[in-house]
Amino acid sequence: MLVYGIKLSILLVASIGGASLALRKLFFQGVGRKVVILWVLVLPFIFWIRNEQLSIFAFFALLILINKDNPPIITIVFFIATLGASPVWLHHAFSAPGINYLLTLSFDRVAVIALLLPLFFQLSKSSRLKFNLTDVLVCAFVICTTILTFREGKITNVMRHLIDSSLIYIVPYFVISRFVRTIKDLHYCSLGILLLSVMLCAVLVISQLVQIDIYEAVNPRSRYNVIREYRGGFLRLAGPLTGVMTGYILFMAYLSLDILKRYKLVAGFLYWPLVVVFIFCVLFGGSRGALFGVIMGVTIYYYLIKLSSTQRIIAAVLFFVFIMLELVFNLSSFLAYNDEYGTFDYRSELYSTAFEFLKYHPFFGMQNYIDTGFFDHLVTGLGIIDIVSAYVGVALQYGYVGLLLFISMFLSVIIPLFQCLMKCKDTDSDYAKYIAMYFASTVTIMFVISTTSLISVFPIFVMINLAVGRALIVRSNFI
Repeated sequence: MLVYGIKLSILLVASIGGASLALRKLFFQGVGRKVVILWVLVLPFIFWIRNEQLSIFAFFALLILINKDNPPIITIVFFIATLGASPVWLHHAFSAPGINYLLTLSFDRVAVIALLLPLFFQLSKSSRLKFNLTDVLVCAFVICTTILTFREGKITNVMRHLIDSSLIYIVPYFVISRFVRTIKDLHYCSLGILLLSVMLCAVLVISQLVQIDIYEAVNPRSRYNVIREYRGGFLRLAGPLTGVMTGYILFMAYLSLDILKRYKLVAGFLYWPLVVVFIFCVLFGGSRGALFGVIMGVTIYYYLIKLSSTQRIIAAVLFFVFIMLELVFNLSSFLAYNDEYGTFDYRSELYSTAFEFLKYHPFFGMQNYIDTGFFDHLVTGLGIIDIVSAYVGVALQYGYVGLLLFISMFLSVIIPLFQCLMKCKDTDSDYAKYIAMYFASTVTIMFVISTTSLISVFPIFVMINLAVGRALIVRSNFI
C-alpha cells in the first residue's frame, strides 16, 4: 500500500507542478508559492504515513510555519486556498483527561485554529464595527443550537458542539468580516478562491486521466476506492472535498476570474482554457445539484452585471413568457429524466417523512431524531440515513426555530446586497461586480445546500459568503 500511495502522490505532485508552471504568475510568488508548498508537503502524511493523529499535528505545524509573518488579509487568502489540501475523510477524534471523546479535528478545523483563531483574539483592537443583524443571527444560531444540545443530557456533548460551532461559524465569520476592509482585500479573497480552484482542478484532471479517484483510493472508510461510478461518460470524482462542494468552489472561481481578468493575473490566452477546465471539473464531480447551481449562479451574475437595463427587462419578460407557456403546454415534458439512481424518489420520501416528524416536534426538533425509528425505511445501501438537505437536517435537529435562524442569516445579507446593487450607477466597477458576485454566490449556496447536508467545508464557505457580503454592505470605503 505504501508503494501505491507513493505512486499516487507523485502523480499529484506532477499535476500540481504543471498547473503552477502554466499559471506561474499566480503560483511563483507571494502567497501562491506558499499554497503550493503546503499542498505538496501534506501529501506524504495522506498517502505514505497514514496516521491520522500524527497528520493532524503535522498539518497544524505546517500551517503555522508556512504562514509565518503573513499580514491578516494574506493569512485569510492562505486559509481559503488551502481548504482542500487534505481530504475530508481525514480526521481524528481527540480525547482529554477524564473525557474519552472531546473533539473531532479535521484539516479545516485545524486551519481555523492555526490561522484564524489568533486573528479572532485581535478583533477587539483592530475592528470598531458595531454588531449588525447578520452578526446577531450568526451568534443566535450557534447559541440556540448549543442550548438545544443540552437535551442529550451530557455536558461533554454541549462543550463539543460549542467548540465545533465556534470553529466553523463564529471564528471564520467574524475574522473575515472584520479584516476585509478595502477593494484590494476583496481582490485578495478572490485570489484565494482562484488558487484553491486551480489546485482542485489539478487533482481532478490527473484523477480523470488515470481513471482513479486519487484521494478516495486511500480512504480507509470508503467503498468507492474499489467500486467506480460513471456519470455522463466521466468517472465520478470526489477529490479531496466532495463533488458538489468542488462544483460550487469552481463557480466562485469563475466569477473571481471574471473580476480579476483586468489585472492580468492569468495570461489572456489561458483565460478560456482555464474556464473550460473549470466546466469539465464540475462535470467530473457528477453532481446535478452543483451543475444546476453553477448555471443558476452564473445566470444571476450575468443578469445583474453584463446586461443593460433594457436587456434585463427583455430577459425578465422572456422568462415570464416561458413560465406561462410551461404551465399551459408543459414544454419541458420532452426532458423527462430517468432517475436511474432513485435520488429524486429518495429526496421526495425524505421530505414527506421529515414533514410528518416535525408535526410532533415543530419548534425545536429532536437531537437524536435518527434513533427514533421514524426514518428507518430511508436507510441506503451504505447502511446510513442520508439527510440530503441542509435545511431538512437543521429543521429535524433544531426545529422550525433553528431553521428560521439559519435561513435568516442568508436573507440578512442577500436583501441588503441586492439593495446596494440597485443603487450602483456604475455596474462595471469592481465594487458592483463584487456585490453581484456575492449576491449570486450566496443565493447559489442556499440552493446547493438544499441538495446536500452540511458536510465537507460547506459551513465554512457559508460563513465566507456571509462575512464578505456583510463587509460589502457595511464598509463605505469600498465605494
